[in-house]
Amino acid sequence: MPTLYLARHGQDSDNAGGILNGRRDMPLTAIGVDQAGQVAQKIRETGIRFDRVYCSPLQRALQTATILTTILELDPPEKMDLLIERDFGVMSGKPAKEIEALCAPDILKTENITYFLSPEGAETFHELLERAQKLLDILRADYRDETLLLVTHGDFGKMLYAAFYGLKWQEVLTLFHFGNSELESELILTIINDSYYAQIRSGSFTGDKHQFIWNFENLKNVRIQGFKFFSDKTNGEFAVLEKRKGLIIYKPWRSVAKNGEYEIGLYVCPLAKQFQGKYTYATWRLLTNDELESMTQTDLQIMRNEIYARYGYQFKQGSEMDLYLMLFFGVLGYLMRKFEYEPAPLVLAFVLSPILEDSLRQSLILSGGELSIFVTRPISAGFLLLAVLLLVSAVLPGVRKKRNKLVAQADENN
Repeated sequence: MPTLYLARHGQDSDNAGGILNGRRDMPLTAIGVDQAGQVAQKIRETGIRFDRVYCSPLQRALQTATILTTILELDPPEKMDLLIERDFGVMSGKPAKEIEALCAPDILKTENITYFLSPEGAETFHELLERAQKLLDILRADYRDETLLLVTHGDFGKMLYAAFYGLKWQEVLTLFHFGNSELESELILTIINDSYYAQIRSGSFTGDKHQFIWNFENLKNVRIQGFKFFSDKTNGEFAVLEKRKGLIIYKPWRSVAKNGEYEIGLYVCPLAKQFQGKYTYATWRLLTNDELESMTQTDLQIMRNEIYARYGYQFKQGSEMDLYLMLFFGVLGYLMRKFEYEPAPLVLAFVLSPILEDSLRQSLILSGGELSIFVTRPISAGFLLLAVLLLVSAVLPGVRKKRNKLVAQADENN
């Protein structure tokens, strides 16, 4: 029996606009590309290695799978038609908010999503479950002990889950929400000797949707008694349900979960793998005096900053660094005015550089690191040519002026 991992594609333009896409073939948005990158980094942290990666033939899934395999340095993904999204029939392209108005009473409402069941031309969930079972039968026959990653879609991913665990499709639709490449929240439970530490790590995008920010909340009064878990904010119980090991939360910290029905998958790893940075060990054990004395002041500052950043702390304004920055930019401004440098291009560069950097990174991820993407695509090639022409037109008058000056001096000498 192969080991299977599921991932849903990142956000595409239909998801962003609240449109029911089904088999509409839309590309990832910039947020979708970042979501896929976040998932790849999380997979890399766990140390999981995939023998093969399969994906739906729709481009949003193929793009997501390509980003994952590129970052994880795996063979390119292989398309598999059975992984394609549910056919939405006449609901394809309709606003998601109109499902109830267009399909009631033939709907299923959950806390997060309203599902249409059988509009004209749409695959029913019973048919979708049969397709998922067919895929599992193929994978079980062709792959014995391999680890596979399947990049698919929301509705079909849920039916794969149902087929794998022998659940009814109605149960799975009310069990969880399969979000866009989501890894938004997790409970980290650390056990060192007889001491227990718990932390909720949750993430979300900033208001402008351009950056994903992690937030950390340390729980208090953490203790484990038998199979019971307790803390000041949440509590639960370690259990095995349908052959799945996990921690059932009886007091959820997110409104998306219903009390007593929210299960978190259990992943066990060494502490050193849970934290990132140069000095990860400083987070989970006390350093010896010899270790501290062997570190330079720069090493200590880096270690301090890593620990602060890991737990969501920020430096207050008015620090020594603020003073140095103010002094630096004051000197820079004086030199620019003295040598008659225009400040407008510098300000424009500060505004456009992050956007340019994000776009460059996304393009290189999608092209597998090939720079040729910028000259083989007509739009990007056209803009590059235009930039070269503008640069030449700006430099050429100065070159001509200098040449004319040299010619005039030569005439005078003669």
